[in-house]
Amino acid sequence: AGISIGAALTPFTSQISLDSCSIKYQSIDSEDEEYEMRIKGRSIIEDQKLSFLSIPVCIVLRIPAGEKLGIFLKGGISFEIPVVKTFKGTGTFTYDGFYPAYPVLLQDLPAYGFPTNHSTNSSGSLEIKSLSQHLVASGGILFALKESIQLTFGISYIRSLGNISE
Repeated sequence: AGISIGAALTPFTSQISLDSCSIKYQSIDSEDEEYEMRIKGRSIIEDQKLSFLSIPVCIVLRIPAGEKLGIFLKGGISFEIPVVKTFKGTGTFTYDGFYPAYPVLLQDLPAYGFPTNHSTNSSGSLEIKSLSQHLVASGGILFALKESIQLTFGISYIRSLGNISE
């Protein structure tokens, strides 16, 4: 039995894509007129990059099953500190304004906030908690190559103990 403490850099990347979307909501313009904002988006892509400095603190149990063979079990908590948390997004959007009082639909008027086929690029920092915890559990077989060198084969299970989003 023993205690294991370590450090690792764990990177994650993901890409989220949406062929098209449509959004409508009520709004008020600069002259206090009510209108319905209609947004149509297409070719929307967001790339996310996350990297965590992982500091696992675990209890390790090694059970000998022969002179060179054994079983190991390991469990504990890993403290996760984000070191990279960025996103980059692109898409093309069309904004229309429907004024029900008149009734009129304003389109392709970029000076008034209703551009057509407007390409957007956005980037920034993901809102991730500065510290999160993960449950760590693993087990498997170990082979003693020398007295102080062992080769292990096993499975590992890691699960977040909460939401990582801020």
